[in-house]
Amino acid sequence: MSEPIVYVLPHVDPSIRLVAPGYQVQQLHLTAWDRLAEAAARNPPAPADPAERALLAAAGAAFESQAHLAAQAALVALAGRAHRWPVRLRLDDLELATGSTESADDVLRAVDGLPFADECRQVAGPAIVWVDRDQQLPALAALARRITDPVTLAGPFARDHWPVLRTWLPPGSELVELAAHWESATAAPVRWLSRSGDGHAWLDTATAPEVGDAVAVPAGCVGLILGLAAADAGGVVTSNGDSVSWSAVAALTCRAPVLAEFWLAAPGETARSCMDSAARIAQADLPWRIAGCRPFHLTSSQWAGRPVPLLPQDATLPRGVRYAAADLSACQADLIRLLRRRGRLAPARTASAYLDLLRQAGEPALAPGVLAPGVLAPGVVVSKADGDFWLVDLAAARTIRLDPRIGTRLIDLPPGAPLPAAVVRLLAGAGVLTAQGGGQRR
Repeated sequence: MSEPIVYVLPHVDPSIRLVAPGYQVQQLHLTAWDRLAEAAARNPPAPADPAERALLAAAGAAFESQAHLAAQAALVALAGRAHRWPVRLRLDDLELATGSTESADDVLRAVDGLPFADECRQVAGPAIVWVDRDQQLPALAALARRITDPVTLAGPFARDHWPVLRTWLPPGSELVELAAHWESATAAPVRWLSRSGDGHAWLDTATAPEVGDAVAVPAGCVGLILGLAAADAGGVVTSNGDSVSWSAVAALTCRAPVLAEFWLAAPGETARSCMDSAARIAQADLPWRIAGCRPFHLTSSQWAGRPVPLLPQDATLPRGVRYAAADLSACQADLIRLLRRRGRLAPARTASAYLDLLRQAGEPALAPGVLAPGVLAPGVVVSKADGDFWLVDLAAARTIRLDPRIGTRLIDLPPGAPLPAAVVRLLAGAGVLTAQGGGQRR
């Protein structure tokens, strides 16, 4: 008897795959991403904007290099603009072109022209469909429009929102619990955001006892992700509201490689306090790597041991509860610039990006203002379009026009080659360099 099939719908981080013992897993999120990227590379769009043409040329040139995933992301983003898909795709995220994935009505309106239609047509038979994040909802809506036989849903998001999602599906559809976990698909298998329990390699968020007490890190840990909501002279507030001293954080970095994430706009935080926290995190004399920022999501009416005033909830598929969060739109670029003082940030919250950063964990951090020999970060390449030279950050899908004198010097440099000191000084604030070798420790 053949194993039952579990289908993983797009869109999910294209550097992870689902493992469900006892089941055959169809990784539709991986095949969809590969298909879209290959189609965009084979028949690239023709953007009118010179910066987009530079981005496209750079993506094509870097497609087989270490920037492979970032190049795919740039190509898919450009294809989406050209074809006017109802969704915008990034490596680790999906947004509706109109509306929000927290609204069932908005999601159901976004199925026409969805780029995942081919993958949705592959779901057949007595299917189990894995849905563990809101980014998969457009594909689920497209599938629900097509199928007539009952379907089974599994996964955390499906469980949390079953009363709404069941109304999309044919009568007789059901929800089941399924033991499964994610692991990296683009490198040696490492469990992503879950612990193995059997000694196999894993990368997960740090627990409160691991941060606050000198407990041993369980076997198989290749790194811990430490979510930070605030930082001051005395210590940090973690993303689950625990206050921890700097000495305890330092002790944690001695027990395991640590990646720090700054969770933006926690309850009670302001734009000013977030800037102050970012400065503290960037200046901390710790052998950690700063992965980047992510939005703070509140899951209950309590945080850090105190009640949080909540706003009215009108979302039918909420990711969390609503509260009066600080507006950081005006200072987000400055926040990122502060964190980049410690080196390259992850281009997206993907397993491959975090594992890549972990390989650098424990290296000396540069003190602000200290220049070391630098190289262009992975995914950053120099391109020429319409006679102009461009610095292209593939992972962020952004471009910087270069002075021709600089562009001429850089365009023929091989990947990883040291940059001239004068160029390092000019590009130091652009967030496109990574230090080569050591530097001055703080």
